[in-house]
Amino acid sequence: MQPTPNRPASSHREPKRTSFSRTHPGYPACFQNEQNIPRFKKLGYHSLEEDSEECFTSNVAPPYRDVITPPYYTLDWISPPHSVSNGDSDASHPRAPDDESEQLPCTSSSDAAISNMSLYFSGRPTIFPAEDFDPAKDAAEICKAMKGSDIDSRSIISVLSKRSNEQRVAISEKYVELNKKEIERSLTKSGYGNFEVLVVLSLESLQDTIAFSLNEYVKGLDTDENILIQGIVPYPNSFMREVVKSYRKQFNADVIIDLFRHKRGDFRTILMALLQGIRDENESTDMKEMWEDADVLYKASAIPLSPNAEIFTRILTQRSFLQIKQIAQYYQEKYGISLQQCINNGKFGGYNDTLIALIRYATDKDDLLAEWFHRSIQETATDDWALMQLTLGRSEIDLQDVKDAYSRKYGKPLTKAIAGATSGEYKRFLMAVIGCQ
Repeated sequence: MQPTPNRPASSHREPKRTSFSRTHPGYPACFQNEQNIPRFKKLGYHSLEEDSEECFTSNVAPPYRDVITPPYYTLDWISPPHSVSNGDSDASHPRAPDDESEQLPCTSSSDAAISNMSLYFSGRPTIFPAEDFDPAKDAAEICKAMKGSDIDSRSIISVLSKRSNEQRVAISEKYVELNKKEIERSLTKSGYGNFEVLVVLSLESLQDTIAFSLNEYVKGLDTDENILIQGIVPYPNSFMREVVKSYRKQFNADVIIDLFRHKRGDFRTILMALLQGIRDENESTDMKEMWEDADVLYKASAIPLSPNAEIFTRILTQRSFLQIKQIAQYYQEKYGISLQQCINNGKFGGYNDTLIALIRYATDKDDLLAEWFHRSIQETATDDWALMQLTLGRSEIDLQDVKDAYSRKYGKPLTKAIAGATSGEYKRFLMAVIGCQ
């Protein structure tokens, strides 16, 4: 029997663990159907009872602000979802944003897009799109590696670790076209472990991964809140919209409505706010607003009870990261206490962790990401899902910067730390993505 991957111990509480059922005798049942179940579920990232359960759906109609009432806050500052207006669409669900009309301001290729805000969503990656990319050729090479009784894992790693996520998705689609089956079905003939899971995750977008984790959380399964925090906090508005669209595509439901209906508390509320993707992403800052926000946060922290949590949620999910950084600096100078300490004196749990993560990402994103990596590879336990999500998610953004920050913070290379916490082809694939091989 294969050991179940463990999650790391948090500094202040024991985190929840993701359910792994791949060692159960009934596990192969989840391979027998279906286009709608995410690939991660096919590799065992679900409870056994979910094998025969239909995708979770919701039938609550928008707008959100009409149904969110105290004590869970009337969030008038959160914009309602786009209602479906034409008769050809399903009016029971919100309409996904139009890509053309809701582009992220700093994702343009023009020189004007290179701004202070872009520093939060870019950096030095370890993976770049391959030139002269041919998905058919790569799919054929992977198909060749799958033949026989043993899988040529090194050939698979050689291909996938040198392709961008978009290119890997194209390879996966071409593989299905050529072989009439998905890659994971061939992978599992020699067993299934962390290497196989990492391969499957590398073939999916991070948005799909986060949407899957959100659905697990909504359904009340053992989902670590840190997985959601790490998958949502460090990404721009455009990413949030893609997560919402992916959730709708996978589960035929609106994630924000599902969160409202089936979860409670401040963590639920801040997830809803972040997923709306309403953060200011302009490069400029407003000094007057910064002073006012710092004073409002100080007054709200005097009584760390609802509805003051709404004030923290509103400011930290709406203001730009550059603005939040200046708010934190001014707060420290004026009141002699850091904004993080102020939050730690109040609420605890997932909501508190999200607020801290937002502030720390604004003040030093690479240091925060390095700490997240460190948590995932603690000596007592390795949180493999978090490690995979972080490695794949940051590889095309700023993983080289995170590696440097890790060395400064912990006195040893990130590659050495990960190598000591992993083994086999799983380790080899991680090292290739990180840029060690």
